[in-house]
Amino acid sequence: MHEQNSTLITIRSDVYDGLRLRITFKTVSTKIAIALLMAFYYLQQQTVTLEELLENSAFTTTIYAEHLEQQWWNLQGYPDLVPSFTEIVKQSNFVYCEAVQASQLYNMGLVHLHGEMSSLACKLFRPFFGDRLLQINS
Repeated sequence: MHEQNSTLITIRSDVYDGLRLRITFKTVSTKIAIALLMAFYYLQQQTVTLEELLENSAFTTTIYAEHLEQQWWNLQGYPDLVPSFTEIVKQSNFVYCEAVQASQLYNMGLVHLHGEMSSLACKLFRPFFGDRLLQINS
């Protein structure tokens, strides 16, 4: 479900840990905007490090929730890919995947290709898709 409200965020020339940030987000959901603003605030206050922030899966999932939901909706349009993707999500190592399916999953941004083997493109995918795939495969 996509939020109707959106927010324009512009952060210019903020300095964090010696790095100059110039970031502009155009029309992101309000929930994501608030999460990002809070993250930048905590970084600026030095109450959390960038590494700690990125390791916090609840925060990271909030930022990417809309994208993950869109990926989930897109995957459901290709039921022939679900068994292969389910196996890739279950495994932490590389998984053999038929070339056509591997290519489709790669084009969707869900996997990385390693010859005939595939792996998840993002660590966030495992908990997010794992729960959903478990529900439809039960």
